Amino acid sequence: MSPDHPPHLRDVAAALELIKGPHSALLEDVMEGDRVLWLGSGISRNQVPPLAELIQKVLVYLQEQSAGNPGSPFRKALSEIVHARFSDEIQESFDADPAGWTVPSIKALEPYVEKYASILNHGVGDEPADFLLWTAVDIRATYGSSDIRPGQNHRLIAILMHEGVLPHVVTTNWDGLIESSYRSLMENGSGSDISVLMTQEDFRAHHRSSSTRLYKIHGCAVRANDGQEYRDYLVADTLDIVKWGQSGDPHQRILQEVTNLMTDHRTLVLGLSFQDNNLIQVHANATFTHPWKWEEAKPAYVVADRRLQDGHTNILKSAYGNDYTSNRALVQDKSLLPLYAEPLLAALVIRIIGLKIAALLRRMGDLEDQLLKQSLLEALDIRQDLLSRVADSRPDLLESLLTHFLSPLMRLYHGDSDPLNGYLPIIRGPLSLAATDPAAEHNRLPEAASVVGLLNYLDLSAGWRVRFEHEPDRAGLVRIDRYRSTSLLIAFVKDEHAAAVAMKMEAWQKPLERIIVARLTGTGVPRRQRSPRGNMGTARRPGELAHEVVMNDVWQEATSSKDLITSFSRRMSI
Repeated sequence: MSPDHPPHLRDVAAALELIKGPHSALLEDVMEGDRVLWLGSGISRNQVPPLAELIQKVLVYLQEQSAGNPGSPFRKALSEIVHARFSDEIQESFDADPAGWTVPSIKALEPYVEKYASILNHGVGDEPADFLLWTAVDIRATYGSSDIRPGQNHRLIAILMHEGVLPHVVTTNWDGLIESSYRSLMENGSGSDISVLMTQEDFRAHHRSSSTRLYKIHGCAVRANDGQEYRDYLVADTLDIVKWGQSGDPHQRILQEVTNLMTDHRTLVLGLSFQDNNLIQVHANATFTHPWKWEEAKPAYVVADRRLQDGHTNILKSAYGNDYTSNRALVQDKSLLPLYAEPLLAALVIRIIGLKIAALLRRMGDLEDQLLKQSLLEALDIRQDLLSRVADSRPDLLESLLTHFLSPLMRLYHGDSDPLNGYLPIIRGPLSLAATDPAAEHNRLPEAASVVGLLNYLDLSAGWRVRFEHEPDRAGLVRIDRYRSTSLLIAFVKDEHAAAVAMKMEAWQKPLERIIVARLTGTGVPRRQRSPRGNMGTARRPGELAHEVVMNDVWQEATSSKDLITSFSRRMSI
């Protein structure tokens, strides 16, 4: 790895330590929904062309269109761009042979990315002002195609949205990858869609929505595919940036909304350099009258990047006013989180979900022994550390653990007949909700958290192994092995209704191995109808392939972690 990309910038374990330690205030804000997330092109760089490639597409298009016609408006536009925006060396190369000129590589064009807006600002004959963006770049296909798949950044952000800790996200990106990631995790036929905000009509339509609000301040290529009326919302060239939000411009409403947002909320910046002047103006307007007071322990702006860029420092100057001048070095140092977006997002997901489970577990009434409860909490912390250490080499592991294990586990626990029907967090909302919401106890969420804690504890104990089932017809089931000789499937459910749903699964109806429905509430196992296979006997008696147990007294019997394992083993006959 090059010196410009030191390993710690991509290290999830390092990110987890930073948000647990020196940047714990950032974690506290995010997990309570108190940070506005600002996103730029950096989070989509592996899915859509970066700005250097966008510039290259413009140059290649003009060169191809001017082939054999040196007097065409395309050749004239190309010549103007080369001579106005590029180095003497590139100009000389072009002048030596305009017809045979080789467009520079993407790497060679990287020093010019800050000029992308001025390059797109050049006109081509009598074509519309946005011709280079609309036709040469082909923004609708390049950034708005349905074939473009989200990356890990988008999926992790979508998980945090569904967790209910990102109420406001502002993006300059034209792509629709945040939206598609969010919708891919939605429950079919229900659930609250993400509120995508761009036009006046959007704000009217979503004014009562409780879902995440995504402010697309530079327009949307996906919606540009839906109709010409969205073309004017695309912001790309210098004139677009200068006119943005001014009288007669269609962005006036979103400027108003985002300015109000930034007046009252702290910010986390990912993949965004703030090189466009309109972005700096938003933050300057928001803090001109009421600048933020500098607090070393809780910076109003945190930028996750390898270094602060000019746009970042301009934002900090406007945010803190005189406090910036008198604390310049300290403000810059404490406002920079030396990480790329991906490891930071992974660390936030790991930590926030872990803390939610821990907060619910602490409310488990049947788990009265504090030392035992502490053992389960420590197991959750160890799991977070282990996940952070393997997340770099296995970036898919965290997503798989959440979407194919924890979420199906929760759906089956609540009695959902389709455990793969969208992402279901253990509790949706800020961390404080997990600690105080009375509805959590009504929905038996402390019991669910205790199951997760127990499974973590068992998996970390010698001789035990806990796995989740990958097959769709077994989603939500947990496989527990002991000493590599005894294995069984378990469906953890909260009540009688959920138990009845679990017993309709094929793994229960036609058992080929031991399967248990473990009910977390109740005092006795009612008689169930006989197994469909006839030769199984009554499905409730231990020793048969399929039977039901009640787990609530497992917690009551245990006074130590050793007791817990003994009680669980006896109850499950494992």
